[in-house]
Amino acid sequence: MPYPRPRRRQILACAAWLAATGGCRQSSPPNSGFKMGLCLADGNSEFDQVVRNAVETFAREKGVELVVRDAHRRVSEQTLAMQEAIQQGLSVLLVVPVDSAQLTDLIKKAEAQKSYVVLLGEGSEDQNAAALIRCNPVLTGRLCAEYLASRLPNGGDVIAVAAQARGPEWFRSLQEAAGQVGPSLRIRVVARGDTEVRRLVDAALAAHPGARAVVAADDALTLAAARAVQGKRDAPFVIGHGGGAAAVAELQRAGSPLAMLLGTFPQRVGLAGARQAWRIVSNAPATPRMDLPVLPVVRETAARFPGWKGRAPKDTDLTIPWKSNLKLETERD
Repeated sequence: MPYPRPRRRQILACAAWLAATGGCRQSSPPNSGFKMGLCLADGNSEFDQVVRNAVETFAREKGVELVVRDAHRRVSEQTLAMQEAIQQGLSVLLVVPVDSAQLTDLIKKAEAQKSYVVLLGEGSEDQNAAALIRCNPVLTGRLCAEYLASRLPNGGDVIAVAAQARGPEWFRSLQEAAGQVGPSLRIRVVARGDTEVRRLVDAALAAHPGARAVVAADDALTLAAARAVQGKRDAPFVIGHGGGAAAVAELQRAGSPLAMLLGTFPQRVGLAGARQAWRIVSNAPATPRMDLPVLPVVRETAARFPGWKGRAPKDTDLTIPWKSNLKLETERD
């Protein structure tokens, strides 16, 4: 199966990011007593575990006290954890959002009390967090839409499922891109917060029985979707967002309905977030927004994906030929 290649402008942006995150200059240490908080969306997820490891490693190297909280995939628990962190006077709080749209008021409250929030993984610029480190939502949505258009040239219903109230930012990018590259594609977003993932997937499939594909917002939903459709007649194929060991193993399994992963790099998310937090409290110039690259991975290329414990990809790994993308690039250049 052919697979997407980011266009040249995207490749250059990714290369610039790799240089920027790999070589941040050292800043003066913050005042003594600096505490950094980390609030995870789901401490049991591999994504959050890799983020945590990256932040903990940075904190040890800098001699910073790190306070970690786990929201267990519940907005209410994350809200409470953030409120406690603000009351405790933590200088900066790194947050992997359960649902970033629910955090806007808390971000304002934290800033008013001189406690700065750094969003990790996703979020929107209008939330005015001190820093936003996310997996590039525009690139993610575009890659997903182009792959769907290549697999479904005649269009059809596509379920985009997320365990949060509005769905992630890149779902909106997917809808916009699908209208451009595959006008007959109908993206049906099913987004519900505080819901068990398999129950959410089953409800989405029941609501859209003729769906041709399922797009899952994270690894837990990806695996749940693959299991839910396995063996069914005219089963939809699955596209996942993440790329942990279990998801990659599912992608490589013979007969799996999982067709592609939009591979992310949480170790870079955590490291970049910790570096920006350090710079913020050191009164050094910080980058308010960083859009990290996403690598499309299919069964034939899974071995090239460095994985979540490896290094981020070289720019040459992002130049995978794909006819549809080449055609789009030629038309625009």
